[in-house]
Amino acid sequence: MIIHLKSRIEYKIKAGYKLGILFLTKIRNCAKSLIVPAPIKRIDKHQRSGKELIMNSPAIGAQVNGLNRILAIGFMGFSLAYLLTLGLRPYALSWVVKTIPICCLVVFAFLNIPGKKGKLMTLGFFFSCMGDVLLELDGWFEAGMGAFILAHLFYIPVFLSRPGLRPGRLLIMGIMVAFSLGFAVFLFPFLGSMMIPIYVYLGVISLMGISACLGQSNNGLVILGAALFIISDSLIAYTMFVTPVFLSSLWVMATYYAAQALLGLGVAKVWGSGPAHPAG
Repeated sequence: MIIHLKSRIEYKIKAGYKLGILFLTKIRNCAKSLIVPAPIKRIDKHQRSGKELIMNSPAIGAQVNGLNRILAIGFMGFSLAYLLTLGLRPYALSWVVKTIPICCLVVFAFLNIPGKKGKLMTLGFFFSCMGDVLLELDGWFEAGMGAFILAHLFYIPVFLSRPGLRPGRLLIMGIMVAFSLGFAVFLFPFLGSMMIPIYVYLGVISLMGISACLGQSNNGLVILGAALFIISDSLIAYTMFVTPVFLSSLWVMATYYAAQALLGLGVAKVWGSGPAHPAG
């Protein structure tokens, strides 16, 4: 009887000890969840892309910043070189000098903009490079225009993130639409057999400008870049089909390079990764 009672007491003591340990463990876990929200951080971390996590490491971030400086120097240097040598065209490898600035933007977008938006911007810059090369070749104007249509189609979904209307941007969008419609009517007598390709391109680049105004996440750099792109291509059309413009190549390429740079910088500033650009 005494032995049986002793066994029951030992059993209850052990059971009470286990319940006590379990209770204390629950309290400790609750306290941790209140003080340090580790599970939330862990989920956020796992939701990020592998490229974004790599870019956020200090060592890789420093290398990316160094590459960005090289890309900036390359973009500005070759843009200036091409603009200063416009009067010497055609010269050997002029198309290389022309496309290197946009090639720098291809690499910049790949390094600094994570996820789907980074891929779309990279493809947009890539097809812009293709368009630049094709436009340098005789008889490939339509193909070059097609490459730029693809570039704009890649830009549009990036710019249309979180669409919405704001009064100031609605005014800018209205000006873009009015300009595009007015320019289309103005060009009508001059286009001939090129009417359909030119109108298709004008429609697509106008949609790109509209999407830049509609996307609430877009900053002023993106909107200004889209506007300059429309101006640049309008100068090309006016010079080709209406009448030459004084120093037209200079104005076209200067606004074009500025437009592409502003689009890349604007998107990277909003959605970019790395130490200089926290992910949005």
